Amino acid sequence: MLWLALACNQGKSSFLMDELRILAIQSDPAEIIVSNDSTINTSEVSINLLTTDPLTQGGNIMLWTCFDIGEGCLEASIFENSPASWFQLQPLRQGTVNFSISVPQALGEVLGTLPPDFLPFTLANIWAFTCAPGVCPSLEDAQNGTYDIEALSQPFQLMETLPMEGTSLAYRSLILNTAVSEERVFNPTLQFLESETGPRSVAAGETLYLQFAYERFPNATTEDDDTESDDKENEGALFYPFATVGEINREESDSLYTEEISGSLQVAIDIPPETPAGNHHFFLSLENFNGGNDLWEGTFTVE
Repeated sequence: MLWLALACNQGKSSFLMDELRILAIQSDPAEIIVSNDSTINTSEVSINLLTTDPLTQGGNIMLWTCFDIGEGCLEASIFENSPASWFQLQPLRQGTVNFSISVPQALGEVLGTLPPDFLPFTLANIWAFTCAPGVCPSLEDAQNGTYDIEALSQPFQLMETLPMEGTSLAYRSLILNTAVSEERVFNPTLQFLESETGPRSVAAGETLYLQFAYERFPNATTEDDDTESDDKENEGALFYPFATVGEINREESDSLYTEEISGSLQVAIDIPPETPAGNHHFFLSLENFNGGNDLWEGTFTVE
């Protein structure tokens, strides 16, 4: 279920983001109910991306679904005559980029043929792709309305052809089901604690402290908490912090792994003395091991 971001980052900190990157992908809702009944409209699904472009290179992000059962994206045949209905483009920017998708009814028909043991289905992915201007011809062709269906319907193979710099290709497994189940996956929640953090400003050479609260199962009922809390705690969760300047201070930050249902998180960022004054970005993703996640992004000032 975890997102995966690919780009050249050899020898660099996994916390510091100094080039364009798709950092994380969220599906809202986390578990998508797909109907094979033509009289029922499939709900719109929000796809939210954490993205960074510290060099302000510009360009676009392309987003598409891929239902692959071994021969490439099934959507390639569904949208053969209307690829613009399959692929979406938005400008790359620093922060959050939001898309909206609908799962095609044809995929609901496929899911309807699967045995119950195969549900929820997790072999469908949402892909996001961005490049610096002039780096990826296939992305620039798409911006002009021409789509390389053969290449884009095989995204893992596309990955192998991309340059090592100036590109980012990421995916996340979608969780699809044909009916609401008792074990339905929901997204956790992250909340920035402004009152406990204080001013989001720090002097160069000092440490910035950011405080967050989290709730891993905000939609669970009281009965769920009583009967399933042990299982949920054992699944655990991870926090993924990123920033456009500095380095995480592990000793003064809370553990980035938790088995608690809810709690607080402190992230400490050491700011190098040579950091120029100005605004910088911080990003945080909370990833439940059951497949849900939440995203947060904001700015802080180096004085």
